[in-house]
Amino acid sequence: MLSALRSQGGRPGLPRPLPRRLVLSVPAAVPRSGDGAGEQLPALRRPERRLPPPPADEVQPAWPTSPRRQRQRQPAAEQPVSGSIAGGGRLTAQLKAASSPEKVVQLVQQAEVGCSAADLTTAVNHLVKLYQRDHCIGDRCRAAFQQLAQIALSQQLDHWSVAQFFWAAGKLWEGVAVMQPFGDQQVAWQQRMTAAFAARECKPQSISNGLLGASKLGWRLEGSLAAAADAAVHRHATRMTSQHVCNTLWAFANAGWAPGSGASAALLQRLEQVLPQAQPQEVSNSLWAMPKLGLHPSDSLQAAFGQALQHVISSATSQNLANILLACGKLHWSPGGRILAAAVAAMQQLLAAGAVKAQHVCNFLWGLAELQEHLGIKLPAELPALLAAAAEWADCRWAQLSSLNVVDLCYNLARLGHRPGSTWVVSVTEREWGHQLQRSELEQLVPAAVDHICATWPEPGRGSGLRLAECLTRQTGFRAGPDCPAATAALECRLLPLVCADIDLIAADQLCPQIGKLPYLAGWAATLAAIGLRLPEQQLEAVCSYVGRHPQLQQGDRRYFEKAFRAWGCQPGLALLGQMENDI
Repeated sequence: MLSALRSQGGRPGLPRPLPRRLVLSVPAAVPRSGDGAGEQLPALRRPERRLPPPPADEVQPAWPTSPRRQRQRQPAAEQPVSGSIAGGGRLTAQLKAASSPEKVVQLVQQAEVGCSAADLTTAVNHLVKLYQRDHCIGDRCRAAFQQLAQIALSQQLDHWSVAQFFWAAGKLWEGVAVMQPFGDQQVAWQQRMTAAFAARECKPQSISNGLLGASKLGWRLEGSLAAAADAAVHRHATRMTSQHVCNTLWAFANAGWAPGSGASAALLQRLEQVLPQAQPQEVSNSLWAMPKLGLHPSDSLQAAFGQALQHVISSATSQNLANILLACGKLHWSPGGRILAAAVAAMQQLLAAGAVKAQHVCNFLWGLAELQEHLGIKLPAELPALLAAAAEWADCRWAQLSSLNVVDLCYNLARLGHRPGSTWVVSVTEREWGHQLQRSELEQLVPAAVDHICATWPEPGRGSGLRLAECLTRQTGFRAGPDCPAATAALECRLLPLVCADIDLIAADQLCPQIGKLPYLAGWAATLAAIGLRLPEQQLEAVCSYVGRHPQLQQGDRRYFEKAFRAWGCQPGLALLGQMENDI
């Protein structure tokens, strides 16, 4: 339904946020599509420079590789003590053999003082294994975790145990709308994390695992916790493996945290050293993190990435390839014609085998188109075959693809010069690419699109509604009002209440959208203002209050908020942004 609206992709009508640059020689971008080279663009009306829309789902790469504990035994003081049911390692063995979350909790409770910090760590890790075997018991695993977290507060946990509690929480609550694994003890656990990072004996893997979990839970990295994390990363970066470095970068980027300049420099320096040993997903995740963090790789780091990509492209998954080329497109950096050709060939093989997801194909093609448009490089000779394979793959699965996948695929194929056949979105494919929709067309498409979005709400990524609003800002002259009664009623009466409910959840720290809390709020504020809608006073106050609690506002988000506040005449919001600017 939305493909007609999305003829030119991008963050419709919104100013393109500038990547934050660190005073290092390294590139900047965010995860979306793949990468391309320079042939003549299709006969599209070339839009003004803009940021293409984020993927509808799976904006971020897969979870980094499962952390492995350092190969060293716990100190003797941390070994299990004989208890009511176990002595020595017997409790550990029983926990690993437990068949249910309830059994895990029962074993811990029966052990009483015989349950050590190491046993508690084993217990929460086993909950993750049980959950991975059967996602249907997710609620039971999460309830068991909360009981163990409460018990653990009476224990002296070392840095490893604290980190594993966070890592396990991130795994168990992944994709859950309301993430409160520690309940009303969140402050106590935050203090434990801060102390763990500050501990002299803290190890690199504890740092990366702890940050991974906190990142997945949508925690804010600020104050003493941020200072401890920065100091720990800076202190231990030289001892990090490729997995530690890449997972740490991924954690920062995924949560939208801004590492200090010292920590960033140390991580990038170490990344350059460990890339030769990195696995495909580690290369993919670390490159994906660069634009998200506003970093632009130095020449030497680009060379290291290029060499690493030569080794991993052939064994990369479709998601790895998509994230690699997505980052290249965001950074406007080409890894070289040979690597691009290998990536295109690898993706074509995966398409033929059916081992891809729609979002991966969209992201891959997006990156290729970005490189072609911005760098003018010649795309690989294998590209036409890939485009034909992508169109054929999608055509066989048309009924299975979401409306946003359809929009992205049509748009990116068109940018690369391949027009989908007539079976694609029958209602809109007859229109020329770049066509501005007529008011009568919008009156039909917008209500239908809103109905589709509302029927699947709440989707985990929370992207469809925002994408629709952004698409509408690209339609010249569209404004909610009496000229478009059906579209306005659909947006105002059916979609806006859902947005307001999301804002209330974010303000209460009960929701973390896939793109991040502040980018989500900023995106909605700017797009609603651009199409003539206004947030109710209650939600506007909640947005201002939330922004005021987060002084580390990124430049693009600040610009979006300012645009919305000016359009709405929100003086408190403008004053808040001004005060935050003065405090920097």
